[in-house]
Parts: sequence; structure tokens; C-alpha cells
Amino acid sequence: MMQITPLCTDAQEQDCADLLAHSDPWLTLGFGREQLLRTVRLPDRERYVAYVGEQLAGLLLLNLQGTFAGYIQTIGVAADFRGQGGGAELMGFCEKRIFRAHPQVVRGVSGVKAAAPRV
Repeated sequence: MMQITPLCTDAQEQDCADLLAHSDPWLTLGFGREQLLRTVRLPDRERYVAYVGEQLAGLLLLNLQGTFAGYIQTIGVAADFRGQGGGAELMGFCEKRIFRAHPQVVRGVSGVKAAAPRV
């Protein structure tokens, strides 16, 4: 079971950028680690990390302001936790968090990862 908490430290930001930099769709789209680190550090996002024990299992970036309020900007699942329900667990957390403040959840799915809509 994942422990999901707010992303708080520089070390967590660095780890999250690394996770994304080694994952699709970012690999296929040619996003570099520094660009992804800037994304992880966007100031107007709610940011969360998921751990299983001491290991980073995933991250979430949510936009809860403005026109796209309720938007799930980024979900990342570490390679060791894919195919085990980790993405579904993160989506469930997103939905609960967003529905506390907004009437709808907005998500977009990249064509790079056809399996993503399973949740």
C-alpha cells in the first residue's frame, strides 16, 4: 500500500524529476530532466509523492486553480510499481482530493501509453 503525502523537499523534487525522465510519455516526447524538474516545481500545483516503504513509487501534480481547476496534470508511477495497481491507487487519491473542492476531475491521456485508461 502506498503512503501518499505532500511533496515537500528538494530531494523529493529531484527524485520525481528522475522518475519522469525515465518514463513515457516524457522519453518519447524528448523532455529532459531539467525541464521535468521545472514542471515538478511549478508553484501553483498541489504536489504529492507516493512511497512504498522507503522507495518512491509515484508522484502527482494537480492543478486546482483557474480554468483547468480539477485537472490532473501529471501522474508518474515508478517502474517497479507498474502493473500492480499503483496507478489506480494514485487516481483514486486524485479523485478524492479534487472532488473535495471541485465538481469534476479533468484528465488527459497521452497516446504514447495506451494502457493508461485502464483505471
